[in-house]
Amino acid sequence: MTLADLIREDALRVFLNEDDFAEPVTYYLEGHLYKPRQISALVDRDPPAVVGPDDGGSPRNEITIRVGNDPTGARGIAEVQVQVDLVDCPAQKGGEPVRWRVLELLNQDAGTWTLRCAQ
Repeated sequence: MTLADLIREDALRVFLNEDDFAEPVTYYLEGHLYKPRQISALVDRDPPAVVGPDDGGSPRNEITIRVGNDPTGARGIAEVQVQVDLVDCPAQKGGEPVRWRVLELLNQDAGTWTLRCAQ
């Protein structure tokens, strides 16, 4: 087993464990609503950001999620399609799921993908 394999396994087993830190989300690869995938994610719910000319635009909710980088796709995502992939998760912990679009890939390492998403 390589170091990358160990890092990936630790991320999936420890950080993305729903008994501790993570929560379930529904991920739609390539925006295909007919192929939902239930995976675990760490969700950072940012306060609404103001977007628009000179930041005088309207507020927009954003979240940052961290999901497993799993080449098999069994417990995470093997590939991210920015501006195409969709995620359903609550805007507030414990709330009803809402739909988010993956806007940006912030980071990728052997164990996880970090994604910025907006409604």
